[in-house]
Amino acid sequence: MDDLLASKDPFEGFKDPKTNKFPYDELKGAFPEGVKPDKKEDYLTDEEFVTVFKVNREKWHTFKLWK
Repeated sequence: MDDLLASKDPFEGFKDPKTNKFPYDELKGAFPEGVKPDKKEDYLTDEEFVTVFKVNREKWHTFKLWK
């Protein structure tokens, strides 16, 4: 069962953030249709991600979820 959950696409039913990027201004507040609400940061370009969060994605993913 754990293998099934691990292999499930977390973006199933939403736009794929690997191929769909949006400017930060479009993701603030209301956002484009098809964007997964709890993963808006994944839809930023790498450059905008660093501008907004002041850290790269690799470092971001090392943070604990509650931070």
